[in-house]
Amino acid sequence: MLWSFWQSENALFHGETGETHLLADLPTAVLQVLLESPRSTTDLYALTAAQCQSIADDRWSSKVDSVLRALAALHLVEQRYLAE
Repeated sequence: MLWSFWQSENALFHGETGETHLLADLPTAVLQVLLESPRSTTDLYALTAAQCQSIADDRWSSKVDSVLRALAALHLVEQRYLAE
């Protein structure tokens, strides 16, 4: 994956699919945390909240879950991160 960062958006080129994606800050944070190493969703909520200067509460978890579903639809994360 190749990244380009701008003030309000980030571009990600996914070599396996040949697609370029424009991502906001939260999806970018989620991907960056997961690229470091696989995480549990609990760790993912906490790490992304810290990175985005937010609180890892139920509202935050719902936002991250929504982002995970969108990233899975783009084939950027594996299904195992999605809540059942």
